[in-house]
Amino acid sequence: SLADSRVRYSEDVYDRVWLNRNLGAGYKEINTSLPVISSNNSYNPPGLVMSTALTPENTADPIIMKLENTDPTVRYFVYMHFAEVEDLSLRPN
Repeated sequence: SLADSRVRYSEDVYDRVWLNRNLGAGYKEINTSLPVISSNNSYNPPGLVMSTALTPENTADPIIMKLENTDPTVRYFVYMHFAEVEDLSLRPN
């Protein structure tokens, strides 16, 4: 779901913590049951991560994400993984 939460996946070989972000109104979650092949991705994201996505409800709108850090001693590393999870040829023009 789109609720803010931290998630771990048993299939994640690096045992990372993944963050689900709630970006609010105007976005929807989409997913695919088809396998998402990312064999060239050395970060090896879990299949469930790569088969779930966020999209704006109005495709002309951008996706805006903010990371607010109130502690200057904390460092964040943000990695974004992209895959086509929707067959765009089925969308109306």
